[in-house]
Amino acid sequence: MIYLLVVVVAALYLGRGPAVLAAVLSVLVFDFFFVPPYLTLAVADTEYLLTFLALLIVGLLLSDLTARVQEQVEATRRREQETGALYTLSRDLAVAVDLESVVQAVEANAGETFGREVAVLLPNADDGRALGLHAHSLGAALDEHEMAVATWAFEHGQPAGRGTDTLPAARLRYLRSLPRGERWVYWGSGPPRPAAT
Repeated sequence: MIYLLVVVVAALYLGRGPAVLAAVLSVLVFDFFFVPPYLTLAVADTEYLLTFLALLIVGLLLSDLTARVQEQVEATRRREQETGALYTLSRDLAVAVDLESVVQAVEANAGETFGREVAVLLPNADDGRALGLHAHSLGAALDEHEMAVATWAFEHGQPAGRGTDTLPAARLRYLRSLPRGERWVYWGSGPPRPAAT
């Protein structure tokens, strides 16, 4: 039973692969130390082959089930974080009274959710052909070069900037999202923020 405990611990902390290895090794260790002739992998009694098979099957099942439970726990944690982020965004949007406060709420929540510097750009109200910067994180102020990349993404309807094949020298990546009637909201996202210490 100690061997099965090792399999469960390996599945919990190391994952499915190491747990399968622990199950196989536990069968070999059992054979080596506890099955006559001792200190060899030879088996004199064929009944032990069924014992080995049963031990291996139980070990493999335990490793798989434990790894599945661990994956479900992680998925539940992610869903909890996503739900919390959606709740915060919904709450902030519910109290927004004008376009500027809506854009500020989107910028703040997107930056917090993705852990990145964010800029929110909207087509100008007068002609809808040029982009205007409506909100940005402290580190995401846009210069002429960055606005040119954002404008290219707007005009061509494709992502551009950091991490793309189009204008990759830009500091931010510009994407189209959040449909707003006939027009689209564009936003730029920078590299991940450094982890807080």
